[in-house]
Amino acid sequence: MHLIEAFSRMQVLKIMSRCAPTLIMRFFSLGILLKGKVYTLVLPKTRGPSKIVSIESEEQLNDSLRKAQDESLPALFYFTAAWCGPCKFISPVIGQLSEKYPHVTTYKIDIDKDVLAEALMKLGIHSVPTIHFFQNGKKASEMVGADVKQLNATMEELYK
Repeated sequence: MHLIEAFSRMQVLKIMSRCAPTLIMRFFSLGILLKGKVYTLVLPKTRGPSKIVSIESEEQLNDSLRKAQDESLPALFYFTAAWCGPCKFISPVIGQLSEKYPHVTTYKIDIDKDVLAEALMKLGIHSVPTIHFFQNGKKASEMVGADVKQLNATMEELYK
């Protein structure tokens, strides 16, 4: 067996685009059969389990905020919506970062839940995606929009 190290889905897609679909027998299970040779994909290991908590109620949101503040726990509050294009763009990045920084709890808040309307007004959430970064019991930073470079830089600065 020949090993191909595939570090991203794009590299895997590039491999697949170079061969006819009939030559690909297996993909992401044991490997790829290409021109009579089996190529095994070796994907990178994650750094830890994802710690994304979905907030379903105002009480749960308030408890999570209190926990981040009172216990000085590192936390990220990600305000999003199912219809939001930029949210869909940045959501996988947040998932990857939650694995890279397992000591940081990520709270995902869907702004379209009616039970959260009052709490969102108090927090001043007017746009999505909005991300609040908590460190040492305080909101250390805020990001509005889907700026991946800024998100990575803030995570690195606050939580490394």
